Amino acid sequence: MAEATLEPGKLAKEAEELEAEFTRNGDQLFEELAKQYDRSESEIERAISAFYAQYETDEGLSLQEAEMPLRRAEINAYNERISEYESQIAEEEVDTIPTENPATRIEALFGEIDAITIVATLAITSGITRHLRGSLEDSYLRIAFMIQGGVETYSRVPSVATETVSETLAFPWSGETYDDRVRANRESFWLGLKRSIREKIVRNEKLKDTIADLRKKVKAWKTSTQRIIRTESNRIFNEGTALAYRLFGVERYSVLATIDARTSQVCRRENGKTYLLEERITGVNYPPFHPNCRTIVLPVTSNLTFSGRFIRSISFSNWKNRFVQ
Repeated sequence: MAEATLEPGKLAKEAEELEAEFTRNGDQLFEELAKQYDRSESEIERAISAFYAQYETDEGLSLQEAEMPLRRAEINAYNERISEYESQIAEEEVDTIPTENPATRIEALFGEIDAITIVATLAITSGITRHLRGSLEDSYLRIAFMIQGGVETYSRVPSVATETVSETLAFPWSGETYDDRVRANRESFWLGLKRSIREKIVRNEKLKDTIADLRKKVKAWKTSTQRIIRTESNRIFNEGTALAYRLFGVERYSVLATIDARTSQVCRRENGKTYLLEERITGVNYPPFHPNCRTIVLPVTSNLTFSGRFIRSISFSNWKNRFVQ
């Protein structure tokens, strides 16, 4: 056993660089998921355009025309389109798409838009979940490596238990889980678009106006998901940090905010404060404190007791191969 002192300045620099890297990884994930939104926008635009092409007259598209009862052939065509969307998702998720036959033409359009957005949301949630699962393990190990590297003394480190990963991801730290927020954003987008389409028909506006509003709403939908990814990336980074601190017996932590023109008042207020690790409450005295938060924590300790091998220099990948159980 040996006591070793960590250098606060060096730790702060390395931790800030790590958090910035996790933010970049989250932004890369969003760029991939944005393609799903783009596909959804194209599919919804196609559905709306087909609706106008089929039912619009020389005088425009009236609400009376839009609310005409569906004929048998139209119901069959609707069910075929819904079956196509069901084929794009896992069998256990098929029941998330409503199967009730619509009564009117406009209800069929809304039902198809509903299916399109549900398929997109399932894919987006799955992508975020995979990202966060990998990020928790990675942040925990990177912080553990950073601490051991700070004193150049290395020992075996256990992997994060599967149940710990699942519990961490499922914890509703802000009152809702990230999954809840992604689904709520979809619902808000769908309901808003339904209302907009109906209003534009009532006002006898052109197809191009409806499509322009669709694109505006998809952009807002995407932005809300980007905010979730950035916030949850910060949360998972800090959750991995807490796991590593517990591993090494760190009892207190200090809050470290990024101070610039974008720093929130709450992060400015919390910056530099110290708390007991066992009393941490995410969103209250532990980051993230708000959406898009960039704040992290540092260990408060004058020394830590280590047992292990002294190694002057080792890469993270080599350390992981040799010391992670």
